[in-house]
Amino acid sequence: MAALVSASTGVMAQSVNESGGIAMIQAEQSPQIQARSIEGVTYSWQASTSIPGYSGTGFMETTPLEGATVTTNWSSTSPEMRYTVNFTRPGTYYVWLRGFAETADDAAVSVGINGVAASLPVLNVKTLNSWSWTNSGPTSSTPVSIEVPSAGNHNIHIWMHDSGFHLDRILLTQNSNYTPELSADFWRNQNIYQIITDRFFNGDSGNDIQLSAGHGQCHIQHRCRHRTQQHRQHHRRWRCQSFQQHQQRCGHAFASSLTDRSMATVAFRFARKHRTRCR
Repeated sequence: MAALVSASTGVMAQSVNESGGIAMIQAEQSPQIQARSIEGVTYSWQASTSIPGYSGTGFMETTPLEGATVTTNWSSTSPEMRYTVNFTRPGTYYVWLRGFAETADDAAVSVGINGVAASLPVLNVKTLNSWSWTNSGPTSSTPVSIEVPSAGNHNIHIWMHDSGFHLDRILLTQNSNYTPELSADFWRNQNIYQIITDRFFNGDSGNDIQLSAGHGQCHIQHRCRHRTQQHRQHHRRWRCQSFQQHQQRCGHAFASSLTDRSMATVAFRFARKHRTRCR
């Protein structure tokens, strides 16, 4: 059996790190490659830049570009690329591939982990003559997934299913609703978090508006901007009373203090109620 070598350096490839439940692999990112003979013809994976639109420095394609399809026993009969991924989170990972196919006869690859094919191993691109993402096979809409048994390094395998397939990227994610495909409806299946600032949080007590019950000018008149003579006369009558008594008499709903300037609008809204009920 031929040894696995790196596509770009001829030495053992470096591992890719999973982070936050996601691992993104550039197909040309130093995979370990093993060529195999099918009916006397040697098939393998090689780097290329012949098709524009790839995301990294190139992509990987099976050669020869036509002539073979492997439907069983991929691990022992099909040309292989192997990537080492360092996982911090074990569990189920959903597999996405970004690929390019010219015809439906060269649109698929097979995937697996640690030498074992996935339960649904075949992924094929649905859009021809264009780079596109896929996460399912030709006859099923069920997402393809692999099981990572433990944290640490594990091998991800890409086997040729159809010769002539072009592979740009591999994405592994624990989010079953994740999609790398840009779409106007992408948000429908995502977890979206909205951060709402508490506008009544007392961030700076130094600029609080204090409403205290004291003698002299009516504090309610000043803060609520009441300007009617009737109001002023009313408060001259009650200015020596406590704030609690004033509140009971007038029936308005002011708090004892207004927190920050954000509460000024609340005071303004209560002004009309205070003005009409304080007679």
